[in-house]
Amino acid sequence: MFQKGQQIGGLDRFVSKLDQAQQRLERAILELERAESARKPSAGSIDKANSAAAAEARISELESLNADINHRLNVAIDHLSKVLVS
Repeated sequence: MFQKGQQIGGLDRFVSKLDQAQQRLERAILELERAESARKPSAGSIDKANSAAAAEARISELESLNADINHRLNVAIDHLSKVLVS
């Protein structure tokens, strides 16, 4: 990315690039949330007798999705922090 001491075109350009990166990150998160909500089964499709098992499976699925999103956000935050420190 940038090396220490390298001219980057001023603070305005740097802030603009950070804003663009943040917007891309927010769009990606929104797309993940939309994809996740599209995968939810309708309320009528879950059999009453298996609702507890289905709920546990859904919880496990959401925990996995949450861990993935958490990892992606941490990577993006670390990257932005490194750019700001440089």
